[in-house]
Amino acid sequence: MHNSLRRTVEAPARMDEAKQTIAHLCSERAALRDEAAKTEALIAKLQRRVEDLEQRIARETQAASRSMVDADGEFVMPEALTRLDVELRATLAERQSRLTELQGELELIQDQVRDAQRTYGSARAAVAEIEL
Repeated sequence: MHNSLRRTVEAPARMDEAKQTIAHLCSERAALRDEAAKTEALIAKLQRRVEDLEQRIARETQAASRSMVDADGEFVMPEALTRLDVELRATLAERQSRLTELQGELELIQDQVRDAQRTYGSARAAVAEIEL
């Protein structure tokens, strides 16, 4: 009986605390969603740049192959293109990894919001019981 009475007495405070927790988590979730959207946009932009670079490398390779056949020489990929390719792919992988992290954080926050909503609901029911 003591625990039941204690839960009833503490219900208004638990309800307020759960309400604040929900507000905080919702704010955090909105910030994470915003960051995820920006990260997705950046990933799309990086993927386009990688595709453009691949096309450029293919064009330069074809042009070099033709001139190599004519001059009987050797083709070496320009260092700037190689470096840019490596940097773009590394940045893309980093952003994709960050997006995966953000998605995990969003799932965790969603679970925390559900828990806080359950706490709020049970505390609210206890407060309603007090008011009766």
